[in-house]
Amino acid sequence: MFKCDGRQHCSQMRSYDEAKYFIKHCPNTKMDGDNDGIPCEGYKKTGD
Repeated sequence: MFKCDGRQHCSQMRSYDEAKYFIKHCPNTKMDGDNDGIPCEGYKKTGD
C-alpha cells in the first residue's frame, strides 16, 4: 500500500500506480499538469 510522504514529482515515484495514488490522495503533487487525472504523461510507465 502507498502512503503520502511528501514526494511530489514523477521522478520520485517507483511506479505508475504509485503516481496515480499520489495524485488522487496526496496534496500538492506536481504530476498532472493538465489536470486530466493521468499522472506523469511525459514519463515512461513502469511497474504496471
